[in-house]
Amino acid sequence: MTEEGNDELMKQRLAFVKLLGDSDPEETWRLFCQVITDEQLTAWNQSSQKYNIKETINNEPQDVLATVRRALRLTCKKVVDVIDKSWKLEDVHIHLDYHKVIFRTTKIKKLEFYDRKRKLQNDDQESNSSQKCFLQETADKFEEIIRNPKTQLGKLFITRNGERDLAKKQEKLLHLIFDKTKKPIYVESLKIELPCTNALESILKKVKVGSLTKLDLFYFSTNGSDDSTLTNIIENPHWVHIKSFDVTGCAPNSRLLAYKDKTNISVRVKNVTLDEISEYKNALIMGTGYLLHQFPGLFDVEETAKALKPYKELVGEINETKGMFRREDGTQLIFTLKENKITFSGKRFQ
Repeated sequence: MTEEGNDELMKQRLAFVKLLGDSDPEETWRLFCQVITDEQLTAWNQSSQKYNIKETINNEPQDVLATVRRALRLTCKKVVDVIDKSWKLEDVHIHLDYHKVIFRTTKIKKLEFYDRKRKLQNDDQESNSSQKCFLQETADKFEEIIRNPKTQLGKLFITRNGERDLAKKQEKLLHLIFDKTKKPIYVESLKIELPCTNALESILKKVKVGSLTKLDLFYFSTNGSDDSTLTNIIENPHWVHIKSFDVTGCAPNSRLLAYKDKTNISVRVKNVTLDEISEYKNALIMGTGYLLHQFPGLFDVEETAKALKPYKELVGEINETKGMFRREDGTQLIFTLKENKITFSGKRFQ
């Protein structure tokens, strides 16, 4: 058989296995039985209505153990997961610049690089005779990337150039890109390097709840206003699924306890009381597993160290207080304290 024929046969096999995996449990077993017995294959091929599945599904053997049926369904589901991974992009990078918007993706070569050399005009129109809005064209391109509902993004990375006068135009662009998407996008890691906050809500609304586990916000700023955008993340449906949260440039006005169940945290804090720090330490001692929580801020080292007692003193660096607590599972929780940061770290195993 030719290589092309083999490819076609493999496509048919994968399609069949996917059909099994997408079917309900009883139908999965019946479909599978159609192709594992010669009698059923013969009946299928000789049938005048061989495309009617219901004609032969009642001929499946009845004496097969329930455990075998469950194992079959599990195998089908695992194969479907493997097939679905072919839709997954390792990352998509959207860069907003003065002269262009760049889309870089991996895994799908035809979408590897996109560059529209257009300026962002005050009226959002292109500088040539084209009637199509530059922002709309950019939104169309992103929709093309994530059009298939099975497309999964390992990382969505959004950056821009540093010119402040373009911030409003770039934020409008992001709003338009994500408002245009019809269905939630599967994104595991979202990294945004933007000083503006208003676009964040639009982006999170279009990310599939349950998929996002890592959120990094760099150069974030509230421009002197309240930080409700960041505080609201903790009340967002995504929050319970997020394991890693990193914010630079802004200090959310939220309680420390909101971060206790996360794996990786790096958040600037302000107005944190000694009682909050002690309460947070106690919550981490009750927890299990690996963690690394870093809180830049301003701390009174002497008073904070007193609030953390009792602990076993460890040797730290110059101008650093370091100590260890024993957690409920027997592992160690270590803290390091400086005037500008407090860090908690824990290992998965002792």
